[in-house]
Amino acid sequence: MATSRLLRQVIVLLLLELLSCRAVFLSSRPSAFILPPAVSHTVRRHKHLPPSQAVVQAQYEQVSRATFPGVLERIRCIGKEAAFFSLDTEFTGYKQDNRDEYFDTVQQRYIKKKGVAENYLVVQMGLSAFVWDAALGDYKAYTWNIHIYPSTLQSDRIFSCDAASLSFLRSHNLDFNQWLDGVPFLAVDQEASLRKQVEDQAEWDLKASFGGGKKPTRSPLDPNADAETVELHKRLSEALDDLKPGSAPFLLPQGMQWFRKKMVENTIWRHPRKANLWLEAVVPPVALSNGNETAAPTTPPTPLPFHQQQLQVRYVTNDERATCVNMKKSRAIAEIEEAAGAMRIIQVVKDSGRPLIGHNFLLDLLFLYSHFVKPTLPDTAMGFKNKLQQLFPPIYDTKVLAKGLGVADSQGDTNLEGLYKSEGGAEVELEGVEGNGGAAHEAGHDAFMTGVVFASLLRRAKSRVGEEAVSGASVSSSNSMPSLAYAEEWAHKVFMRMTDVDTFELRNFKQVPDRSRVFHVRTQGTASLPLLQHRELREAFASLGPLQIKALGKHEAYVVFQDLTRPPPEVEMMKKLVVNLGSQAGGGLDIMTYEERRVALGILW
Repeated sequence: MATSRLLRQVIVLLLLELLSCRAVFLSSRPSAFILPPAVSHTVRRHKHLPPSQAVVQAQYEQVSRATFPGVLERIRCIGKEAAFFSLDTEFTGYKQDNRDEYFDTVQQRYIKKKGVAENYLVVQMGLSAFVWDAALGDYKAYTWNIHIYPSTLQSDRIFSCDAASLSFLRSHNLDFNQWLDGVPFLAVDQEASLRKQVEDQAEWDLKASFGGGKKPTRSPLDPNADAETVELHKRLSEALDDLKPGSAPFLLPQGMQWFRKKMVENTIWRHPRKANLWLEAVVPPVALSNGNETAAPTTPPTPLPFHQQQLQVRYVTNDERATCVNMKKSRAIAEIEEAAGAMRIIQVVKDSGRPLIGHNFLLDLLFLYSHFVKPTLPDTAMGFKNKLQQLFPPIYDTKVLAKGLGVADSQGDTNLEGLYKSEGGAEVELEGVEGNGGAAHEAGHDAFMTGVVFASLLRRAKSRVGEEAVSGASVSSSNSMPSLAYAEEWAHKVFMRMTDVDTFELRNFKQVPDRSRVFHVRTQGTASLPLLQHRELREAFASLGPLQIKALGKHEAYVVFQDLTRPPPEVEMMKKLVVNLGSQAGGGLDIMTYEERRVALGILW
């Protein structure tokens, strides 16, 4: 029986290796992309490192609004070859309204973090694509540090800043000028809404040719308008009456305030010949070199900033109007496409089907959703998990993976920098990157470190499976790409700190922890409540086995019984033990199960 079980395990491992070899073959095809050497740093491979440590060669690039179009194409090309992506974000703050409590439910913890992701702003996003190189027998990582800033189409976006967080980012060399010149972004639902507005506007503009279209909601001139606005309305009305085929356009004053622009639009829409009137933004006329004449205004290829715009009204035929509508629509769509910016990167990751790797990943995922999917996150953890499954391929958290494998740094911790050093990063030489070991806390470098750690932990997981199956014998070549199947048990789980719930399980929609051994204890009284004496509680409940007390203040706490071999105690038994001890008998204690406490507070699972 033992022999047959061992045989089955060996067969499973051989199948996994066949899959790995197929992945090596596919990734060894010639690449269709070229990376600019001027913006790269190289990570040299050190042969003396043990095979359990993943060492990579990498290229690194800073990304701004100006360089983004070309970078996006390279990311798309490299994404087709990538074995996995690693990602990190840096944001303007992370303070929350209510602090984390040890016995938060998954829903409570989600609501607290949801508020952070909705109120603060991502300033950098780091992405690394790890490509397996069969000749090297290791991964190559292509890394981008992307500065992002809200699109001008999100001019009404309001966000918070935590002074301490901004100081921290500045101390790690964040250039706020680069941030302001960062790649724009829109959420998916914002892009869809803007595109619909453009389609609707085009439809209304075309209907004007047939006497229809959108009707203005107010009269063209406010009865309380100032004298300058009244004079402008008078001149505009006269000009509209005089416009005819071949006549010069009527040029409106440059830099008009929004209310005067609205007056102009309403006046045109109410004019009897509105089908032959076309309002457009133009590049203002400029003086010629001789100083005697001015160049005629021209239509800009792309929309100008508001302060640079000048409007003109001209006469158009029905055919000319249709052409103008289509040109206006095309420019607006191009503006939306540019504004979508960094959101396209997330779409590349999604469409690739490759795993997405992060470290302590919960807040990053919430920020990705609020920035690139919808500014308002779902109301429940269940709803968020459901949406996330539609957005991303398998997700791994290196902090969860490290804890699952029992891997820690020299201090016994699982922070990213410590794991990076212990898993081979300390031996990697980064050329062209300032500082010792690279630009720590820059999103791009943190994404790179995360990928290095994941590659190393994946090899450790492979080694562990092999050791358990064949008593330490080697069953595969150390140069083959490890299969993700070795880490399958840690997929779709992200780390949660300071709680008895180890992970936020993305595939477990109604995640309810077992807290049958948790009891809420509170002192009784109506006026001045007596203090809850933890020492006396330990004495009273000593016969029930080892316990832990989690204070909720001076007068209440959670008591946790840690012996899993014993059934949870009854509340009545606990009360009798307190009375028998004689402690706090005067005031007494209110004792209830965790479930009773949760229901009493109206807390969702």
